Amino acid sequence: MEKFETIEHDAFVKEIRDDTIIVDVISKSACMSCQVKGVCSVSDIAEKQVEVIRENNDVQIGDKVIVFLAQTLGFKAVFLGYIAPFFIVIFILILMLQLTNNELIAGILSIGILLPYYLILFLMKDKISKKYLFRLK
Repeated sequence: MEKFETIEHDAFVKEIRDDTIIVDVISKSACMSCQVKGVCSVSDIAEKQVEVIRENNDVQIGDKVIVFLAQTLGFKAVFLGYIAPFFIVIFILILMLQLTNNELIAGILSIGILLPYYLILFLMKDKISKKYLFRLK
């Protein structure tokens, strides 16, 4: 069987439902693992809730678990959230500069194109979220 690279995070079980488990993932910035973090005033810990498919997992509320996602799916998420919008903005900016020869209009339209882009992503969130399934390790 082929082994896939995964993205893993420590988490705690918050809620158990019939077909899913809700876990709290603690995201730490790079500063949190630094040995001199006490000297620096920057520290960032964020708590995020993730829905995990329940697959005969014998877990209880409060248990420490590891959630994982295939690394390729992480790259796809970065592409949808950051890379594709960047190239769309650049493309629209160049296109509008050529068509209108007005930098203000080109700039406003190139930034404004992000609103429908992210609106489409929001409307498709149910379809997209079915592809991004976290699992417990």
